[in-house]
Amino acid sequence: MIVADSGATITMYESGGYAPVPYFPPEHVRLDLLTPTAKSTHCPYKGNASYWTIEAGGKRLDDGAWSYHSPYDELLDMGGRFTFYGDKVDAIVVDENG
Repeated sequence: MIVADSGATITMYESGGYAPVPYFPPEHVRLDLLTPTAKSTHCPYKGNASYWTIEAGGKRLDDGAWSYHSPYDELLDMGGRFTFYGDKVDAIVVDENG
């Protein structure tokens, strides 16, 4: 089951050798499949992240998605967007060619 599909993602290139992370606009995410959790973390570069459990296709992925609803001013364009843990979902496909 597709949880998010968009040609308008913002890709963040993380430090530490992590793979690039696509952030999806909320209007391109099946929000009906996400439930907010109590987990939150703080990134010194982006701000406070909120986490979401994904329930789709008969699977439950606790804290499988996160978003920064109020990121720091330098990253306001990613505010409210969602991303997903690559090791918790079946696939994340990014088509850089549109």
